[in-house]
Order: sequence, then structure tokens, then C-alpha cells
Amino acid sequence: MKTVTRNISLAEDLARFAEREVEEGGYGSVSAYFAELVRQRRQAQVDAALALLKEGMSKAPSGSGQIEA
Repeated sequence: MKTVTRNISLAEDLARFAEREVEEGGYGSVSAYFAELVRQRRQAQVDAALALLKEGMSKAPSGSGQIEA
């Protein structure tokens, strides 16, 4: 997968926090840490959308399975 470089600015306390997370969490770099955060956020959005879909499907009336045109 192609990677894209993005530069971010952080307050000192957030930068220190991220660096500690890298050291304690076994991430290879701050970049890897942020990439994981973005992946987790994306997955949370997918999970929320699926939950809404499942809820909607559970409330849908049952029928013959045929869609009328």
C-alpha cells in the first residue's frame, strides 16, 4: 500500500503522551501509533454503520422476500 506523508503539530504534552504510548505500546514509531489510531476510528465508524443497518433490518417487516417494482 502506498503511504502518504502528513505533518501534524501537537502541544508539548500531547507529543510527550504520544511518545510514551509508542514506547509502552510497542509501536515502531509515532507515525505507526497515529496510523493505528486512525484505523481504530475508521473501524468504529464502520461498526456504528453496521449496527444501524442491523437495527433497521431487525425492525423491517417480514415478507415474501420479493421486492415489488
